[in-house]
Amino acid sequence: MRKVGVVGCGNVGSAAAFSIVNQQIAEQLTLVDILKAKANGDALDLQDSMVLKPGYTDVSATVIKQAINVIKVKENS
Repeated sequence: MRKVGVVGCGNVGSAAAFSIVNQQIAEQLTLVDILKAKANGDALDLQDSMVLKPGYTDVSATVIKQAINVIKVKENS
């Protein structure tokens, strides 16, 4: 399974995420941003855009502080 994370949901991050979903580059996409509402909104928009696509990308969102904690846990294990 190909997993991709996009850090930052500004103009560039949102465009990159849309391209990843549109071209079906990954099976799982995680959007990371400092603003939870922005990351969640972009994730919902991307999920809605996949309705007529033949494939599926699991899109989720997280806040940057939570992502840093996950990275630290994985480094220590």
